[in-house]
Amino acid sequence: MVAGEPEPETKPTTREIYAGSGWSRGDYLGNQKKITDGQVATFSDPEKHEGGKFYLQGTWSIDSESVTHIRATEDYEDYIAIKYQAASVNVVVRPRGVDPFRVIATIDGKPVPAADWGDDIMADSQGTTFLQIDGPRMYNVVRSIGSKSGELKLHAGSPDFSLYTYAFSG
Repeated sequence: MVAGEPEPETKPTTREIYAGSGWSRGDYLGNQKKITDGQVATFSDPEKHEGGKFYLQGTWSIDSESVTHIRATEDYEDYIAIKYQAASVNVVVRPRGVDPFRVIATIDGKPVPAADWGDDIMADSQGTTFLQIDGPRMYNVVRSIGSKSGELKLHAGSPDFSLYTYAFSG
């Protein structure tokens, strides 16, 4: 930094977001539709998103600790979206079944840039970036040099996809 130049503005890192309905720290679902635990509902993304909340598109259920994609889709049209500010984005996933499956990951509607790939991001021959969900654990989606803002969408095609938590670091 050069003397006399203003310090660059730093934005706060997005806080940890819990996907279930039972967390006492707040209601993180940004969609207007509210459902009771375990109820299956079809959500429509309002397309205007605020930070600190997640948004669902498609058929999902919400229990006290997670959101679960309920139907098999071939086109991955259902997703969970979140705006973030962070250098690293992680998700805690616990699949309901035993067979591995893909979850397509995009940032701002495009594949995750190669420079920002987290440890668990892969790409197919068409350049589609995805997570290979192979068991219950934390998956590293984004790992950037320095904090960045973006909108992460995780596109689900499997009815076994259950997301518990988003974790961010500066």
